Amino acid sequence: MQKSALDISPVHLPREHQHFRAGENWDFLVRLNGKPLENTPVLFETKNRTREVFKTDQDGLVSIPFPFDFPEEDQSANQNAEGHNHSQARRKKASFVLTVEQYADDRKHITHFNYHYTTGAFYKKDLALGIGFALFGMIVAAPLLRKPKKGGKT
Repeated sequence: MQKSALDISPVHLPREHQHFRAGENWDFLVRLNGKPLENTPVLFETKNRTREVFKTDQDGLVSIPFPFDFPEEDQSANQNAEGHNHSQARRKKASFVLTVEQYADDRKHITHFNYHYTTGAFYKKDLALGIGFALFGMIVAAPLLRKPKKGGKT
């Protein structure tokens, strides 16, 4: 006897110590009884109140663009006694849920996929400062790359 099941799952899971990240698209596969569902609505909701509906393609795939919907933090609340702000170093994190409903065999099937997503690894990092540091390192190392002169004085 075949079990009737509606399923939504990511095509690729994030690698270990990685996450679904804001600003990236992630693909999910929607199936009923093991077969991909075409043109099926997928509801995407985040803890930060983003709510959108996407539809699957002919292969049952839906591409979800993860929003950068994180609220700005109050800087005064995140400072320690010396006035240093350490909250910028942490990535922000929020929950999300994908919901699919489908009617089949005179029954309503509902399934969910829920997890969390974060800001990227370079959140609040200064690219110009990083490039400047790399260039400074190359300039300092340049004298070490010169070939010594062979022989004595001419």
